[in-house]
Amino acid sequence: MSATPPVAAGLVRLANQALEAGDPSTAAERLVEAADVHGSTDPRGRAVLLSQAAVLFRLADRADDAATAARTAWDTTADVGTRRAAAVELSEVARSSGDPDTAAAWLYRALPSADPVGRARILVKLANLEAAAGRFTAAVRAGEEAAGALEGTGHAGEAVRVRLELGGALLAAGDPARATFVVEQCLAAARARDDAAALAEGHLVAMAIALRRGDDVRAGAAAASARAEALRAGSAVPYLAAAAAQARLAETAGDRVGAYGSLAVAWVTLGDLVGREAGRAMVEPLLLDLRQGWGAGAFDQARSAYEDRRRAAREGRPSR
Repeated sequence: MSATPPVAAGLVRLANQALEAGDPSTAAERLVEAADVHGSTDPRGRAVLLSQAAVLFRLADRADDAATAARTAWDTTADVGTRRAAAVELSEVARSSGDPDTAAAWLYRALPSADPVGRARILVKLANLEAAAGRFTAAVRAGEEAAGALEGTGHAGEAVRVRLELGGALLAAGDPARATFVVEQCLAAARARDDAAALAEGHLVAMAIALRRGDDVRAGAAAASARAEALRAGSAVPYLAAAAAQARLAETAGDRVGAYGSLAVAWVTLGDLVGREAGRAMVEPLLLDLRQGWGAGAFDQARSAYEDRRRAAREGRPSR
């Protein structure tokens, strides 16, 4: 890339100032102007600026402008790295616009020039897109290649998480046996690394597999393990998912007190993890769903019984 013209450099400075002021839209416009200054004399420099502008346009919810900037960057230069960045950005724009097919097509165009780590991360995006589009065979293929590439480049922890997503895709594809095999491998690897967050995610997938098979006992055990590991990791989202699953399982078994209690404990615990208001916002809708489903009287009865159990436990007496 040749030396940046003074006018273009000034426009880039203005773009940086706009970005620091929290205005990605104006920052993107200045970068487009800077790219125009480069013109045809420095196609790679122009394409780099346009790719950067595309990211900022997307962040500013200007999807059409983002697509135009990224496509122009793609068309402007033969530099493979710059074209790859433009292709990835075009994929992001298409994905955020609800077009997974176009998003996947651009990622496939970005793959050939990527280094091993970059290729793995593009494949992860592809696996997610293919799964979202219901193409689970393609999702599994991309996920397997991504996990292998990550393992081969020393990113074992990231590979475990990709394989867990692969397990979910296999389950969605109607292959619970293969999903179980993949998840058990992931859990073993996560235990070896003492990776509580990965263990929580793995137990959640194992729970989903058990539920698909109608094994509520195994599902309950997996949910309990997921909840414990999520708490150990300080991970709020998997903790909530596990607590909600335990509540659903208790409700299915006719244990309304247990269902209420699972969410009541989650309210307090998540308040400790993410703050009282955030914890409340996460759990309260689930409790309101129970109240609506059971009726106010039955809900209040379950809550009272749960509170009596807690008081009895504190006082060392049998609950009523």
